[in-house]
Amino acid sequence: AVYAALGGLASEELMTKVCGVIVCCTGIPVLHFLAPKLQIACLAARAERLRQSVEDPSRTAQVSLPALHLVYGRGDSEVNDNFIQTVRDMFRRFEYPVKLHRFEP
Repeated sequence: AVYAALGGLASEELMTKVCGVIVCCTGIPVLHFLAPKLQIACLAARAERLRQSVEDPSRTAQVSLPALHLVYGRGDSEVNDNFIQTVRDMFRRFEYPVKLHRFEP
C-alpha cells in the first residue's frame, strides 16, 4: 500500500482522497527490498508533478502529498533506530511530510 501511494501507482482520483499514510516500521525490513523500486517510483512521480506544474501552474496548488506517519516501538530488536532515521530521511528527500512516532511497548 505504501509503495502504491508513494510511488505514483495509485490513480489520480484515489490520490486526491489520500491525506496520509501510516507505515508500521516493524515491517520496515521489507523496505530493504522495496527501497530501490520505491525510490525510482518516487523520483518518477516527483518528475511528473514538476512536469504538470510547468505545463499548468494552477495544478501546483492542487497537488497535495500525503503525510507519512512512521510508527514503531522503542527497543524492538528487529528494528534498528538508525534504519528508521534513514527511512524517514528518504521520504523527506522526496518532499513528503514525515512524522516519526515512537512508543514504549
